[in-house]
Amino acid sequence: YSMRSYFGQLNYTYNDRYIFQAVVRKDGSSRFSSSKRWGFFPSFSAGYKISSEPFMKNINKYVDNLKIRASWGRTGNNASGNYDYQATYNSTPYSFNRLPANGLIQTKFANPNLQWETTETTNFGLDGTFFRNKLAFELDAYRGRTTGILAVPPIPPIVGTSTAPTLNVAGVLKKGVELTLSYSGS
Repeated sequence: YSMRSYFGQLNYTYNDRYIFQAVVRKDGSSRFSSSKRWGFFPSFSAGYKISSEPFMKNINKYVDNLKIRASWGRTGNNASGNYDYQATYNSTPYSFNRLPANGLIQTKFANPNLQWETTETTNFGLDGTFFRNKLAFELDAYRGRTTGILAVPPIPPIVGTSTAPTLNVAGVLKKGVELTLSYSGS
């Protein structure tokens, strides 16, 4: 199988206070039909370095860095089998007029609508270092949602011996808050 990707990135910082980044990706995978082959995956982030503001001058002997930030992004996953959008066939022996013969049997159903599994994540954070970088913290609140998870569902035996097509059938939601504290007492 093959993949092709195009991407661009833009970084901008103004006055050591305002930080912006944008990344745009366009990925193509031969694992999907030509009408579903390409996925568009942008991401954006922004930060505001409060500790660089003039009003922080009086407490900067204690506060080395204080920054709030936010980000949003979408990523893609093409972790299906190679060419799962197409039906697969294997040869099978059978009897014709009491003589052995070979034929074809469908082993997996096609799904021409198979497409990228996508995850969108939103994050808000606060970072800080204090007392000449001896105490540091990171606080993050995040929410991520994955849609179109690629899976092969079970099918009833009445269908025969063929395997079900790979489908975009599931989703996952994750959210939480993370706090990281570190101290270097030297």
